[in-house]
Amino acid sequence: MVVALVGAVIVAGAIILPFQPSFAAILAVGVVPLIAYPYWRDVRTFPSWWAGTSRALLIFAALAGAALLVTAAIAFPRQIGGSDPAARGGWWLDYAEHATVLALAGVLATSRGPGCRILRGLCSAVWLYLGLVAALVLPHHPGSWDRIGGAVAFLVGIGFGVAAWRGSEREITGSPRRALS
Repeated sequence: MVVALVGAVIVAGAIILPFQPSFAAILAVGVVPLIAYPYWRDVRTFPSWWAGTSRALLIFAALAGAALLVTAAIAFPRQIGGSDPAARGGWWLDYAEHATVLALAGVLATSRGPGCRILRGLCSAVWLYLGLVAALVLPHHPGSWDRIGGAVAFLVGIGFGVAAWRGSEREITGSPRRALS
C-alpha cells in the first residue's frame, strides 16, 4: 500500500504541480504518512513481490491501465490548450492524474506484496464506481467514457473484485500448507 501511495504522490506532483503550484500544500498531506512510515525496510523487498504473480491478472491490469493512460494522454493536452470550463477549473489535470494513479494501483495490485488484496478490492470499488457513473449517470458529459466504456469499466471492476476475493492461500501466506496449520 505504501508503494502505491509513493507512486500516487509522484504522479500527482509530476502532473499537477507544474500547473497548480498551490497543490504542494495538499500533496504535503500525502507525504506525511510516508515520512512516518515505520517499515521502509520491508519495502526494499519490492522486487520479490512479483515472483509467482498471476500472469493473467498482470495482463488484465496492464490492459486496463493502458486504457486509462490513453484517457490521461487525451485529457492532459485538453488542459494545456483548453479554454472550456473543465480546463479553467483544472479538471483535465485531475482527470489525467487520477487515471494514471488508478493504472499504477491496478498493476501494483497484481503483486504478492503486503496489502495486495486490499489494493485489488480498492481498485475494484473504483472501477465499479467509474463504470456506473459513466454508463448511467453521466454518459454524455465531457470526459465520460459513455455507456459502452462504462460497461467495460464495470466489468474491469468485477475482474479486480474476483481477483481480490479469489486470492489464493499460496499467494497470501507463501504456501498452501502454512494456511492450514
